[in-house]
Amino acid sequence: MTRKGNAPVLSVLLGRMPNSSSFTIEGRLETIQQPLTFDIITPDFFQVLQVPLLRGRFFSDRDGADGQRVAIINETAAKTHWANEDPLGKRFTFGDPADDSPWTTIVGIVADTRRAGVDHPVFTESYQPHTQDQQSMTILIRTAGEPSAITPAS
Repeated sequence: MTRKGNAPVLSVLLGRMPNSSSFTIEGRLETIQQPLTFDIITPDFFQVLQVPLLRGRFFSDRDGADGQRVAIINETAAKTHWANEDPLGKRFTFGDPADDSPWTTIVGIVADTRRAGVDHPVFTESYQPHTQDQQSMTILIRTAGEPSAITPAS
């Protein structure tokens, strides 16, 4: 069965370097300089792209603008930055914790993707719900039929 749907996302896959930044993990002194990507996505993003949830949960209605800031990370981020601990429930921030930058809680871990292509290493990735950081987004569409059938005639 092929799943059809759309999945808005902040940056398009197959870009050489997606939006990313250094970050700090709560309870650790150093800022991690290895960039962690940050993609703003809608709840159906992983299902449309067929990226499996490995642990935790996907985003839901409870992840609104007034709720606790949440993120889903990929397996490489979990293994790289939380190698000997469970990342679920852990918090990180992209800003300076001394400047009251908001903390984000990890609620899920998904499988890795090869977003820069099969000839490039997997990025350490994080995803945030669009309800908590609304920006202009690109829409990705999966169809079971001929793609040209859903595009307007020239």
